[in-house]
Amino acid sequence: LHYPLRRQRQMCIRDSYKIGYNSVPNEETKKEGTEKQTKKSGVSHPEDISVISWNPRIFLYHNFLSKEECEYIISLGGSEISKEKNPLLTTMGTYLIEHQEDSLVLDIERRIAEWTQIPVQNGEILYLRKFEEGDMFPEHIDYFSEPQYIGEQGNRLASVYMCLQEPIRGGEIVFESTNAKIPCKTGDALLYFNLSPGGDVLKESAHAFLKVEEGNMWTLTKWIRQNTAGRGESRQAEHQ
Repeated sequence: LHYPLRRQRQMCIRDSYKIGYNSVPNEETKKEGTEKQTKKSGVSHPEDISVISWNPRIFLYHNFLSKEECEYIISLGGSEISKEKNPLLTTMGTYLIEHQEDSLVLDIERRIAEWTQIPVQNGEILYLRKFEEGDMFPEHIDYFSEPQYIGEQGNRLASVYMCLQEPIRGGEIVFESTNAKIPCKTGDALLYFNLSPGGDVLKESAHAFLKVEEGNMWTLTKWIRQNTAGRGESRQAEHQ
């Protein structure tokens, strides 16, 4: 694996806030948060969570979704994808607007809320994306820098990226600031914070998806706002 294995078994995101809200925690506070998590986490299998980075905060949850769940989500919205609005992208995607009340969609949102300890209502609608062979996503940030796109919902505090179908080769997500290179593995979910605990944007959260060298890759993304999010399509789709 290409990502740093600073693995902390049974890590709870809520406790990671408490033990290092305004700074990178030291080894003692990391251990403390790990021990607290056993009692407080809503995560079903906390032993499957790895800490990729503390600055910015990046967490990897292995097997967050089952293979059957991944296949179902692809079948649910796969026929609705279209060319991205961002002219720099060759990928295709769609918000699952028509499927917000689907039982599995609701369950995924509930599980994300349990993991992140951020209310479901703060999340934007799930976004399904397909990378075909040769597709990539250049380095970008998920947070908004223009005030008109933030509004009462607040900025994008965090993002949860889920791999629904891994490619044969390529498609890794790369955070240059941490030298992390994380492969897309079917069922895995990656949580990363775009803002600091104080609400400042984190340029270190910039990331890119490397070119899919062989096969296709499907991903599902949940962008989480600081406040209760509107349940409509993002107002700035070119920033997906």
